[in-house]
Amino acid sequence: MITSANILLVDDTPSNLDVLTAMLKEQGYRVRPAINGELALEAVKAAPPDLILLDINLPRMNGYEVCTRLKADDAAKDIPVIFISALNDIDAIVKAFEVGGVDYITKPFKLREVLARVATHLMLVQQRHQIEDRYVRDMKHFEALSKMKEQFVQSATHDLKNPLSIIMGYAALLDGMTLQEFEQFGKEYVEGITSGAKRIQSLIADMLDLAQLQTGANVSLRPTDLASFMKDALRGADINANQKSIALVYTPPQESVDMLIDPKQMLRVIDNLVTNAIKYTPDGGRVDIFTDIYDDSVGIRVRDTGFGIPQKDIPHIFDAFYRVRGEQNSKISGTGLGLAIVRTIVDQHSGVIEVESELGHGSMFSVFIRRA
Repeated sequence: MITSANILLVDDTPSNLDVLTAMLKEQGYRVRPAINGELALEAVKAAPPDLILLDINLPRMNGYEVCTRLKADDAAKDIPVIFISALNDIDAIVKAFEVGGVDYITKPFKLREVLARVATHLMLVQQRHQIEDRYVRDMKHFEALSKMKEQFVQSATHDLKNPLSIIMGYAALLDGMTLQEFEQFGKEYVEGITSGAKRIQSLIADMLDLAQLQTGANVSLRPTDLASFMKDALRGADINANQKSIALVYTPPQESVDMLIDPKQMLRVIDNLVTNAIKYTPDGGRVDIFTDIYDDSVGIRVRDTGFGIPQKDIPHIFDAFYRVRGEQNSKISGTGLGLAIVRTIVDQHSGVIEVESELGHGSMFSVFIRRA
């Protein structure tokens, strides 16, 4: 039973209004009474109810006309109308259904019958809304799949073309190679084939991950301590930083606070942002990771002293397969899907991700997540 539903009760008999209002409120429904058709239409326009109980014999404008006007209004046509009337002849009942009523109760009404009819039609409304919501979700999933299909085709003709050419080129060189030539060049060629294969594998893995995330993979949110999470997220990050003599500086939160996150998915977000910061920062640079705590959210920030991002590219960096052009960026390998995956995960947390960047001076990515 949807006991929080809003019901509009239209009857010009005060005693009927009093009895029905008291009965429905006792069941937890929110009830608005109206003593004539004009007031009923104004009430619907001001705040559409979930269901209408409508008397037929109303002054000036009868129930049939009220229902007819409601069904002609796009904003009100789907609101179920149950007629309650002393008229019990077949013509009156048939006309009630012809003008758009979903049910008909004769007076003197029985309270249990009214409650049963109200509960049934509210349940039907709820089920219709669930079906509509499911349809919208399915359409979004379908659109996401279609988009991923288009992106895959584009990637197959561009991002996969180069590593496949490398693999085929090295394979052709190996074919027919003498033992002496293999001993001299074989290791280099095999490493080239392996590198190309790993790039293809990485691209396909990221595409599958993004497709799964965009087409309904649900996050499992639970309260998670910020300090403990950040410690896990940054474990091993210093290894990559040390290889480039980059100072990786983490400032722990100054107070204990829980975030509402899926730890496994959010780990991917932080790992991706920190990995990118190290990757796009020249040797000897610096990457800072720190947090800000607000009344209703937590900010996790990753700031680097890297190449920076041109302002024209910033609106597109979270798009799938988008790569910032430039001599420095072209030397760094990547699938172009990492930040798209990051944004999708943050969106599923109802969070926000922002980026600030200055070309030649570095970038800062900030993720804002709800507190538990």
